[in-house]
Amino acid sequence: MNDQANHEVEPDDVLDVLLRESGQYIPDDGFTVGVLASLSRCRRPLAHLLIMTAAAAVASILAIWWIPPLAELQASVAKGVSTGELTYFVVPLLVLTALASILWAEMEILWRETEV
Repeated sequence: MNDQANHEVEPDDVLDVLLRESGQYIPDDGFTVGVLASLSRCRRPLAHLLIMTAAAAVASILAIWWIPPLAELQASVAKGVSTGELTYFVVPLLVLTALASILWAEMEILWRETEV
């Protein structure tokens, strides 16, 4: 038995036809404007911004505290360049990656919070 034979095609509703075929604005006596005006913008509370900024600041301070001294990083890179071994570049690359990640997170937080 064919399923299509069992389904009757419903006649188009007048509103469906109007919406489908009319390229014009359908008057609604200001209903749409009123609804959109009554909607408030979703904004995060100030506490969210403060918590995220504090977390980023703590992460930045810990990263700076745990980073080896700059002279040690420079010595590691210099030794890697002179010997040609890539293992001497691991620590400086990890440090740069950590700092870049923290900076990226802080910029993302600020960007999202200042979004209008």
